[in-house]
This record gives sequence, structure tokens and C-alpha cells, in this order.
Amino acid sequence: MDPQRDDQPAWRSGALRRLTILLVEDEVLIRFAAADLLRGHGHEVVEAANGEEALAVLEAGLYFNLIVSDMKMPGKVN
Repeated sequence: MDPQRDDQPAWRSGALRRLTILLVEDEVLIRFAAADLLRGHGHEVVEAANGEEALAVLEAGLYFNLIVSDMKMPGKVN
């Protein structure tokens, strides 16, 4: 692949834009590992340990390009 060519997919040329991601995961080690991986790729990550925290972040008016969430979590909001 030629890094100077314009017809390459963005993911191959490294020209992907920085995303703001909300990561919702109740398992601490999984959340930390996923957040580190995403940050290592240049993204901004906001972490929430459960559905209630995630809703509070969203209600605060923060904008996210992507939400990555565990499907089954303890608490009232899952």
C-alpha cells in the first residue's frame, strides 16, 4: 500500500478521525482494558461503570460519536 495514494481506505492510511466514546462496562478489568485499547488508538474515552452512570453522563449533555455498552449489568438500568 502506498501511503501517498488518496484512494486508500481511511483505516489503512491512518487518517481516521478521533472519536469521543462512551464506554459502559461493569467489569472493572474489562472496562480498563477496553478503555486503554481505545485511547491507544487516539480516541477520547469516557467510562461509566453501570447504566445509571451512563445516563447521568448523557443527561449532562456530553456528545459521543460512539457508545460501547455491556448488555447485562447490575442495577436498575441495563
